[in-house]
Amino acid sequence: MDLELTIMNRTSQTPRALAAEAGASRRTLRGGTLVVSGLLLALSGCSNAESESNGFDQSGTTGLTGDGDSSEDTGGTDGGPTGESDGGEDEDSGAEGPSSASEERGITHAQCDASAEQIVSYDLAEAQAELAPVLVRENVLFGAGKVPQLPLTAQPFLNHFKFHYPPATSWDPEISGELWKPPVANADAPSRYRLQFAIRGPQVGAAQRDPVDLVIVVDLGPNMLGEPLELAEAALAAVEAALVPGDRVTLIGAGKTPVIIGASTIIDAFGQMSLTGLLDGTSPAGVADVAGALELAYETVDSPWDGQGQARVLLVSNGHFQVNGALVNLVEDHAGSGHYLVSLGVGAPELFADAPLRELAAQGRGPLLYARTAEELLTNVHERFTAHMLAAATDIQISLMLPPGLAIRVRDELPPKLGDPEQALLGPNDLLVFHHELELCGELAEDAVVVVALEWVDPLIGVAKQTIWEQPVAELGFGSKDTRKGAATVAYVRALRGYRDGKLPSANYGAVLDAISLIADALGSQPYDLDLIEMSTVLGKLEN
Repeated sequence: MDLELTIMNRTSQTPRALAAEAGASRRTLRGGTLVVSGLLLALSGCSNAESESNGFDQSGTTGLTGDGDSSEDTGGTDGGPTGESDGGEDEDSGAEGPSSASEERGITHAQCDASAEQIVSYDLAEAQAELAPVLVRENVLFGAGKVPQLPLTAQPFLNHFKFHYPPATSWDPEISGELWKPPVANADAPSRYRLQFAIRGPQVGAAQRDPVDLVIVVDLGPNMLGEPLELAEAALAAVEAALVPGDRVTLIGAGKTPVIIGASTIIDAFGQMSLTGLLDGTSPAGVADVAGALELAYETVDSPWDGQGQARVLLVSNGHFQVNGALVNLVEDHAGSGHYLVSLGVGAPELFADAPLRELAAQGRGPLLYARTAEELLTNVHERFTAHMLAAATDIQISLMLPPGLAIRVRDELPPKLGDPEQALLGPNDLLVFHHELELCGELAEDAVVVVALEWVDPLIGVAKQTIWEQPVAELGFGSKDTRKGAATVAYVRALRGYRDGKLPSANYGAVLDAISLIADALGSQPYDLDLIEMSTVLGKLEN
């Protein structure tokens, strides 16, 4: 029987403790005892916290990607045509460019314990990043025809692509998941499983959502001339269409000096405030004081007022401005106080490879978005306004507990993740999706169970809550269309890294073939899925 608990007012207990407690309770009920492994693994999806060192830190945690990206290799794991042995050196080792250990981390066979459970604790710094998949599409299909030189992990792709999980049935987030065992081409290979789970937010209509205290900062630096400034104007129009009574909105221009273009206005009626046209007459300056504009924005939302909604700062920029430690600390400190930064990139995609916008977004905890057209802005800013600008859960922490003999499948060593893992927030009408390939390294007990533990803070009442999801390994799923799409997504990202790093076709052949096989398998259950079609089209363009 599945066990699902929601535990209120237990602020001192982490998901690790909750997962361990759930396992202990389960084993006690079944007449056994539980010894939790001392191996605690911190999954890091943060491209800004990369480390090239090896070994463990003092807390015993290690750095991993929280997206399952590293689980993919060229072994034809889901019945694909390749049958490469798993014993060789990781094909991504020593790659040039932005490829780093943070892109490809996990549990090696030597660390898979056949006698003790393993608890995996996620770093969620990229939990709402969606920039990378759009940049890849724009560069490959409409730009230079190459994969851009930026860190590529699967989490932004899983965030950006659409999955068909239902919303939570109450205000509290809920967990859905599936564990299944795909067919393998090599009968002698160790047994492998696919695990995908989603943290689901509640469904909230635009008319029923909570108010937001929104300060918009528009970069007016020299690189905003032309298309970026036009898209910034379109972004303001999309925000304007999404405002509801109770919201407060302020518009700040980040030119040579910060300037308030639109004074703070509390919305009393639909259509009351027009943001469209407020940028008319402004022109890009020789330099943009984005740091000063953000400081002014935070000062605006720092002072509470009667009826104040959730505080957000929206930064619209082509990503090229000066960032220093003081600015990073400013953004991080305010995110810790619930004043989250939403980052929206506009302009030519090739300008974002080294853009500091990504660094600020990681510290600001809010969504990291990119749009090249007014239509995409309408989707990201208007239609998904509630999901991107509000939170149904904050301070999210996620842990995964694997039974003895089962591990996340990767082949590289584990650099340490120093410090506390980044937490995340989840908006209404939104999802956090994770996908892993698991491999058997020992005999599984008949009552072996995979556990996902979730802890969060309810922002409406400031109360910490927890819940768990359990999946007995003996009760496997069938491979739903969402799980198959998740498998295709992580394989797609692995293939993209090979193209980005300039690998010879022979060196990247297995990864590309694996991705094509998994995309084709996913298309079999949803042939008109636009994301899968995009993946196929991008790989086809790169091959040609």
